[in-house]
Amino acid sequence: MQRTFVSLILCAALVLGGAATIKAEPDAAMVTDLTGGKAVYRSGAKAGGEVMLMDFLAVGDRIELDEKALLTLNYFTSGNRERVSGPGQLEVTAKGSQAGPGIKLHSAPAAFLPPKADLSDYDTRQTATVAMREARETKIELSKQSALDKRADDYRRCGIESIGLFQTGTRLTKPVLRWRPLEKATLYQFTLFDGQGQKLRSENMTSKTLARPLMNLKRGQRYRWQLVALAGDQTLARCESWFWTLSKDQSLEVVKAEKEINAGGRAASSETRIALAMLYHTHGLFDEEAEMLEKVLAQQPGNENISRYLIKLRPVSH
Repeated sequence: MQRTFVSLILCAALVLGGAATIKAEPDAAMVTDLTGGKAVYRSGAKAGGEVMLMDFLAVGDRIELDEKALLTLNYFTSGNRERVSGPGQLEVTAKGSQAGPGIKLHSAPAAFLPPKADLSDYDTRQTATVAMREARETKIELSKQSALDKRADDYRRCGIESIGLFQTGTRLTKPVLRWRPLEKATLYQFTLFDGQGQKLRSENMTSKTLARPLMNLKRGQRYRWQLVALAGDQTLARCESWFWTLSKDQSLEVVKAEKEINAGGRAASSETRIALAMLYHTHGLFDEEAEMLEKVLAQQPGNENISRYLIKLRPVSH
């Protein structure tokens, strides 16, 4: 299988307390799959705790695998994917795992390297900035100190719960805006604006209408929608948000990377789905990212890493 490394520009700024900058042990790898058995931390603050999908591993972490465990790690610096089986212990180094007695390890170039970005530990990361191509091209500020936190706050402030198309990119030129019904609403007013604030269309819809197709959008453009819920002449609630469409080249780039990620023939595996979610994240396709992570959570119920992150992507429904 051809494995082409998908380049991501990663730069993490760890700033604690405003005035002082404290150097933390850098994240070296991410857990992208764990099947068959258990893996347990044997060092550091997590000692005794179980390793979970989407954990970030620091240099010096020691992990013990039982005889049935099969652990998959993606290392950031080397760009390698490791498949590790036990029983035994490994130690995380900057570029790969140091295998102890009993550990079997296979290393190969990763088809896609999940970015650390803001999926890393929120409790210890005050800021983490990722340079993303799509952020520059669409002139959308995606500094990872607070982008998803702010997005979640904006989402919660909306009086109407939208389902998708909220501060996100889309590959579709005919996406559908959906929302949940609001009690007592008799009418919904929908308005669509272009990136310059010019009104493109406006219409009234009955209370039974909970979806609005957005037709014939242009690629590589930014838009804003507004939804107002009415009970007669009284305004009950409103919600609005911007979104953007990927350019044709950007969409083709995503499709190409999807094929590379799926080339292993394990489309339903947690590893593949996490890689796809990270791909969508780098292109600002937050709706697609959330959908993929929801599938992973269904495979790994109770995973706190995924649940905590999904709250930031879709705060009302999780």
